[in-house]
Amino acid sequence: MTIFHHISRKGLCRTSSRKAQLSIFLILAIVILIGGGVYFLLNEEAFTRPLPTTMQQAIVTAPVEIAPVTTFVEQCLRQTAEEALDRIGEQGGYLSITSPDYRVSAFSVTPAATESDAIVVGVPDEDQKDAQPAVPYWWYLKSPNSCTGTCELASKRPEIVGTPVSIEGQLSAYVGGSVGSCLDFSSFERQGFSIEGRGEPKVTARIGEEDVQFLLDYPLHISRNGITHDQEAFLITEDVRLKKLYDLATEITNLEMQHRFLEKYAIQLIVGFSGLDQNRLPPFSDLSFEVGSSLRWSKRQVEKQVTSLFPSYVQLFQVQGTDNFRRDIFQSPLKQRMYDSTIIPDTSGKGHAGISAEFTSFDSWPIYFDLNCNGDSCEPTSAVSPTLSVIGLQSYRFAYDISYPVMVELRDNRAFHGRGYTFRFALEANVRNNKPMESDFTPLEMTSAFSDSSLLCDEDQRSPSNVTVKAIDDYGKPIPGASLLYTVIDESCFIGVTDESGALTARFPGGAVGGAITIVANGAVQKTIEYTPGPSTEQVPVSMSAELTKRLKVMKKRLARTKDGWQLVNFPQTLGQDEEALVTLKRIPGPGEQESLVAAQLSGGNSFADIQIAPGRYEANIRLIIRKPVAIPDRTECSKPGLFSPEVCYTVPGITFLTDPRADPIYEEGGFVGNITIPAARLLSADTIILYAIAADLPASMDDLIVSQDVEGNSNNYLVVLQPNYESSEASP
Repeated sequence: MTIFHHISRKGLCRTSSRKAQLSIFLILAIVILIGGGVYFLLNEEAFTRPLPTTMQQAIVTAPVEIAPVTTFVEQCLRQTAEEALDRIGEQGGYLSITSPDYRVSAFSVTPAATESDAIVVGVPDEDQKDAQPAVPYWWYLKSPNSCTGTCELASKRPEIVGTPVSIEGQLSAYVGGSVGSCLDFSSFERQGFSIEGRGEPKVTARIGEEDVQFLLDYPLHISRNGITHDQEAFLITEDVRLKKLYDLATEITNLEMQHRFLEKYAIQLIVGFSGLDQNRLPPFSDLSFEVGSSLRWSKRQVEKQVTSLFPSYVQLFQVQGTDNFRRDIFQSPLKQRMYDSTIIPDTSGKGHAGISAEFTSFDSWPIYFDLNCNGDSCEPTSAVSPTLSVIGLQSYRFAYDISYPVMVELRDNRAFHGRGYTFRFALEANVRNNKPMESDFTPLEMTSAFSDSSLLCDEDQRSPSNVTVKAIDDYGKPIPGASLLYTVIDESCFIGVTDESGALTARFPGGAVGGAITIVANGAVQKTIEYTPGPSTEQVPVSMSAELTKRLKVMKKRLARTKDGWQLVNFPQTLGQDEEALVTLKRIPGPGEQESLVAAQLSGGNSFADIQIAPGRYEANIRLIIRKPVAIPDRTECSKPGLFSPEVCYTVPGITFLTDPRADPIYEEGGFVGNITIPAARLLSADTIILYAIAADLPASMDDLIVSQDVEGNSNNYLVVLQPNYESSEASP
């Protein structure tokens, strides 16, 4: 099973096959269309810190004749930036743990996972023979496993911004040092371009709330056929929510540091699988009244049994509010308590929409294990009554010392236009003498909104009267398993989970004014309502928008070039084999609702994508891509400079849209940009949602190109006939 994909440095100047890769054509279209370019670079005001003046200079429109060069530079910058981001995500905030070329912090890395600063998770790539990909511990025992007295627990979590060795600093250094190897202008120079670089490339990365931006400071003087252009800087934006992943990783780490949930779960597992039986684990403490005992355990066998527990049970851990969170209900109270102990609360109270979390521990990662046995024989101590030799006592007291590694993978499912982005980090659980190893808790630098010890969360401070919250969806159906948080200002308390009828009856914090109830449930849009508990029993109904699983299909309507101009052929067609649709649907939230985003990628033919979607109003964006060569030929144009001047003819050079001669060409033929409404009744009765996009005829000139790429304008002109349609199978009710 492959658990780690390490990107080779050879990929620096080689075009990636990722679906999210931006083509030269797409960038060229952005350069040509000033409005579209600004939107692409600034990406919905998600970048919260102000852009420096040099970044503003990056948003410069190059002349059409010069654009192939500037788009080539942007493509190199994007390719190198994506590789840097992947490296950072794969190795817990570091470009490399073991390679001297990129290492920014000292690491002691050994195959023994619990005697190391990081978990080795792969083999060296072909470019780094002395390096092994590894995931650093964000919380672990730095001292030797056999330490006694003062033992040091530490963190290898890097800072995200602020220093040259921070994640932002590493991104800047790596991309700045690598992008130059991709900037080979020789092919352009053979086409008559003169390109003069002034200085060495310098890159500044900026991590924002919703994305990561890269500014390349590399002044170029470009000229061809008498046309000159000076480009001071280049700016790209990657839709990777690196800060959100980093903050969630910090949140999980702080909870482990404070509450030691990994250690407590290990103790629960041992208790649950132990007993006075040869086939069970030795118990922490037990007694039997008998003279002598034949019950013995092999320490080596016990270690194997304990080691085999973690891979199976660690994967049950979940983070509340993530995409893959689901709370199952068991009849057995013991099973329910064991299961609920694997749920990590959402201390932010905001959910983690679009992010999934997975916990992994492999049996190939050796654990540290010790048990107070006599060599390999684990046996009880015996006592016999001095007066009645038939009465004996067998005392079973076993002290477990265990350290085991856990890798946490957080995935931004929306990143890279739906390709996704993974951020990994490691935690180490340490149990000594059947208890979590003692440590003084100092939280990592991040504000936590969840506090068990505050007055707000104190059970004794709850209102004396019960409040019943009833959660229902758009269709009047109850929502079971919904988690309720009560928040006042920046502090939240977990109240409970709704039952099968969608109801939760509980006492809420008393004396709180200006609070809010937040409800998070799988299959529904997160909802927050203002609520202040009163002195008497109350009923609080909450209506939530249900997320239903449906099939999504995209069809195109042709924008034809005719003798009378461009006209829409209002006849839907399926996508061709060379065509691909990239769809994003951003839901416009109602009062108290959290924003949500649906993303899908559909290839040609009659393909569908399964999506989860709620009724409501959406900002729709569809990009139609053709994966075959598209070329605008050279064209001769003639004009008279003056009334009596002779006619002067010149050649307008053509353009061939290729990302790289060795890769599949990509051309954007149109799409759709606009608001759409998905009614609740239509969504419930339909099996398939059909979205429509405009596909323009292939351009024969630059004028055609400008018309065909005005996706927003074309969408507005034909908005009425581009509204969604719905299909239901005969078997549907």
